[in-house]
Amino acid sequence: MDSQRMNRLFLLAGIAGIALLATSCIMGVIVFAVGAVLVIVTVIYGILELIRDGSKPLLMLGGVGAMTLLVLTSMSVITIEAGQVGVVTNAADGDLKGTMLENGWHFNPSFILSTVETIRCNTQVTEYVGQDKIDDLSGSVMVMSKDQMYIFIDMSVSYSISPGDAKNVRFTYGSDWKTVVVHQVVRSVPRSICADYDALDIVGTKRAQIETAILQKITDDIQTKGGLHTGVNVVDVKIREMRIPQGLQAAVEQKLIANQLLEKAQIDLERIKVEADAEAQRKIIEAEADAEVVMIRAQATADAINMVLQEFVDSGGDVDMTAYLSYLYIQALTDPNSNIKYVIVPNDGTGVFVTLT
Repeated sequence: MDSQRMNRLFLLAGIAGIALLATSCIMGVIVFAVGAVLVIVTVIYGILELIRDGSKPLLMLGGVGAMTLLVLTSMSVITIEAGQVGVVTNAADGDLKGTMLENGWHFNPSFILSTVETIRCNTQVTEYVGQDKIDDLSGSVMVMSKDQMYIFIDMSVSYSISPGDAKNVRFTYGSDWKTVVVHQVVRSVPRSICADYDALDIVGTKRAQIETAILQKITDDIQTKGGLHTGVNVVDVKIREMRIPQGLQAAVEQKLIANQLLEKAQIDLERIKVEADAEAQRKIIEAEADAEVVMIRAQATADAINMVLQEFVDSGGDVDMTAYLSYLYIQALTDPNSNIKYVIVPNDGTGVFVTLT
């Protein structure tokens, strides 16, 4: 084969190689490899032609092909860092879409016309800390208490994604999956929980209870949406501070003092009621005891009288009252401790009447 025919052949090979390299972003790795071989062969033959007879056209064509090869090669390589995975979210090659790329070097000419997003799988921390602003799209989480007071919460959330779930997270929740899965939950959960408590409860007496509820709810809602696992795993949630804006601090302190005074008054009132109930109960017991003593004494007196009366029962079974009253009269005259106060002696001598004290 003469020199001119060889030159034309390698000229066509070089042009074909450049064309294959240019279309490899659609046709794939095999087409890229064939084009690369043709370009390299053209470069080598062009160098030989330059040495043999000083001809430069093939070498120039080979140089263009070599530059194309280098540029396309650099554009076809994607590096995935440790702790990350790559997800092909869009590609001219339909089979490539959705491909997962592990950490390391990856080569494919189709990457030139593809979108590859990297997703961190290792533990990452998002801080929600900032100025006290009503517009809290960034920074501290702003909540509204039951008594209509603003409270700002500084917190942080640590989370990770299992490499096998990265594709599902990206295609289910989009490129802004952090906002959808993490940020929205972190900002909405404290608001819904704190809406049921007064400001003093949130920053004071019930803070621990409220914090526990917030942490548990955030963990559950990030990891599960609609009953399905999101692929985002919560490692830790920390609440650093709950604070009331400076402008409202004085009002809250006054309310706290008022609540303390009210609580003390309620305790004092309860104590007074208990003491009053105890005093009333004591008097009732004393009155019942006195009544019982009176009844016992009356019964004892009645029993004593009955015993004495039995001594004055005549043969007919009746009490001889004249003899009994005479007995009492004699007792009144002889006993200084007698309870007989009056002694009445009728003029007709029919008997003696005695009045007891």
